[in-house]
Amino acid sequence: MTRSWIPIEKIQPLIEHEHFIVAWFTLLATFLFYRLFLKKISERRHQTICWRFKNALAHLVFSSVLAFCYWQTTTLFADDDILFSVSRYLGLLALFTGAVVLIKLGQLVVYSYLFFSNISSGVPKLITNIFSLMFAIFLTAGIAASVFGFRLETVLATSAFFSVVLGLALQDTLGNLFAGVAVQIDHPYKLGDWIEVQNASSKWVGQVQEITWRGTFLSSFLNETILIPNKTIAQSQLVILAPGNTGPLRQGHSLRFAFDENIDRVKHILFETVSQLTQKDGLLPDPPPRVLLTEIGDSYQSISVYYSIDDYGKRYRVSDLVLSAICAALRENSIHYAIPSFKLDAP
Repeated sequence: MTRSWIPIEKIQPLIEHEHFIVAWFTLLATFLFYRLFLKKISERRHQTICWRFKNALAHLVFSSVLAFCYWQTTTLFADDDILFSVSRYLGLLALFTGAVVLIKLGQLVVYSYLFFSNISSGVPKLITNIFSLMFAIFLTAGIAASVFGFRLETVLATSAFFSVVLGLALQDTLGNLFAGVAVQIDHPYKLGDWIEVQNASSKWVGQVQEITWRGTFLSSFLNETILIPNKTIAQSQLVILAPGNTGPLRQGHSLRFAFDENIDRVKHILFETVSQLTQKDGLLPDPPPRVLLTEIGDSYQSISVYYSIDDYGKRYRVSDLVLSAICAALRENSIHYAIPSFKLDAP
């Protein structure tokens, strides 16, 4: 029998029937958990996790077929040198594809657990990507050591210079990665939140759609996708525009009226107008609207109207609704805005 560089006696214990049975059972159990407990996640998240299930299923089927062919060839063709050598390669391929299946199953388990724990806010890809990377490194090192006698610590000890060069070359990439990890640990915002990022003279406003190892993806009011590197976010001033645990969002408008208008009458009309809109889309009755006199000038009285909204993404739509109703109410009651006064310098 010919010799081969593939140690079949070390590969065989790693691709036993029991391992694949456990893999199939894990995939089925995770799928049932998803169908029973993760019905309330967003449609986009449903698409993501369904794609991961299909991908893991395809890899598991392929790996199982390879393992079955390996089991058959080692049993039926043990005396045939050529076919038995082929079985070695089938076993090695089944081992590698099985390792990929383990990583994908681990991703699914982590995704399902995190989705269950954060069903309203979703799960950033950064968390599962870091888990996948660490699990893949651990699994690869384990297979290399147990099958081929590969000593990871020896390679690490002799590659210090290479590590320094690689670290310098990937400085920005690693900076974004670690900044992303820091953002996830601090957790200032979550998926679906509206945030404002102020960095020097640049400012971005958008809804958080995804958090990856590279940056945070925002969707703006114009439906543009904005990618802000994690390093930039870590060094920027953040304004969280989502309600979170602090209650509904408050929005306001400031209006100037003629000085001779009855201030109490104007405030009453504004309050009644906005209060009647609280059942409209986006407006909340609690906390109730507030109408306050905020400034008095030489020829005007400034009144601010505040109300509650349920979604920052609707602010312009709600503003249009409120301001249109206010304009109609003021016109109906013959209330006039203040006319700006101009002072001309003497020649």
